[in-house]
Amino acid sequence: MPEEAKAAAAPTESVAVYARIRGGPDSSNEISVVPETPEKIRAQGNSGNKFEFHIDRGFSTESSQEEVYTHVGSKLVDSVISGFNACIMAYGQTGSGKTFTMLGPEDARLDGSGGAQPGLGIVPRACLQLFKMLPAGFSVTTSYMEVYNDAVNDCLREVGDVKSHYLALRETAPGHIEPDGLTRVPVKNTAEVMKAVARGDTKRVVAAMAMNPRSSRGHGIIAIEVLNASGEKHGRLTLVDLAGMESSKKSYAVEGASNNKTRQEEAKRINMSLLALSGVINALASKGQTRVPFRDSKLTRLLQSSLAGNCKAAIIVTLRSEKKNAEEAINTLRFAQRAKAVSATVVTNDDARKPTGAAAHAKKLEYELNSAKDSLAQYQEKLGKEGIVQEELRLQVKSLLTQMQELQELDRRKEAEVDSAHPASAANKTLEERVRELEERNRVLEEQNRLLMQRDIMQRAVIL
Repeated sequence: MPEEAKAAAAPTESVAVYARIRGGPDSSNEISVVPETPEKIRAQGNSGNKFEFHIDRGFSTESSQEEVYTHVGSKLVDSVISGFNACIMAYGQTGSGKTFTMLGPEDARLDGSGGAQPGLGIVPRACLQLFKMLPAGFSVTTSYMEVYNDAVNDCLREVGDVKSHYLALRETAPGHIEPDGLTRVPVKNTAEVMKAVARGDTKRVVAAMAMNPRSSRGHGIIAIEVLNASGEKHGRLTLVDLAGMESSKKSYAVEGASNNKTRQEEAKRINMSLLALSGVINALASKGQTRVPFRDSKLTRLLQSSLAGNCKAAIIVTLRSEKKNAEEAINTLRFAQRAKAVSATVVTNDDARKPTGAAAHAKKLEYELNSAKDSLAQYQEKLGKEGIVQEELRLQVKSLLTQMQELQELDRRKEAEVDSAHPASAANKTLEERVRELEERNRVLEEQNRLLMQRDIMQRAVIL
């Protein structure tokens, strides 16, 4: 099969989208999963308008952490072990249960030391599964960053590390953006991953807000990379706990007016980055749109390869079920339904390293060009040596011409002497010898001249 056909045959996968409804004392039935069809979510706005949203699966207030992970995370971790990249992202209103879904309750033993506890969220469960399936000889690293006020904070940097608190972004591969100098910690089991996450959490910005007593003031991104026995990237699992979209009227700082300006700036930055994310989703869902605004925020730049690159992606939106938050839940479900229209071509990292189609042709041309350059360099070196030989031959020819002239002069003198001492016989003998000598020297000179002309022609051909 031609390389172009192989590239065209690569599978295209849509973003998997899930919704989880958080219960509470003020829960209402305005937002609900259709019992007989869990792929449908029904919602009723404050104005009485009714909506129905179609996603991959909805989870009601009774759904367990295990049920959520089985549908959302298990297959993606399988794919990482198989050599793919995968991303799981939690999106929703502040206080809707994103961090609970991703990590679990604050008092849970997140390192997995107590087994697969009922309260464990997606991150520790994914680590437990990954290390259980990890092939012999493979290794794992983890990184943890926070996007706070549109700046990237390395949450795993050591105390006293001289590098900048906030990191610049750079493109490490086509379409893949990473913070420059991001810390990657080698880990051997789930406990070490969660220990690193716990350490990173201490460097994140958290504040008490009216709708959430421990509100993350930035977006958290955990990346777990699997390396093969040769140290090459085999698979990557990106786990994203987004900060929640906020309404200034509903979610305000509770620690006093003195900090309100800081909290207001944080809320503004959070909302702007989430709007940028929504703009990216809209552009990706509109197949004909050429420009995707990844550069509108640091968050969208970091998520570029997860949403539009070689990556299997899943988004779980979390919804508050109170009647007063119905409009926010409906807007979140609209985001989810648009995200379901996003698709990307996904191949293993091993296959991605193999050039195909135009890339393969370019690689072939590059190889041929480098080979031609090497050959030219070798020939130019040879010509340089030939130039020295050519100069030596010219000097030899000049010397021979000088010798021939001297011999001719000597012959003339001898001929004159012979003519005076012996008449015709001596003169005829000297003349015959001189003719033979001159013919032989002429033959040698012609051969030398032929070689010089041949080398000169070859040199001009190479220069042209």
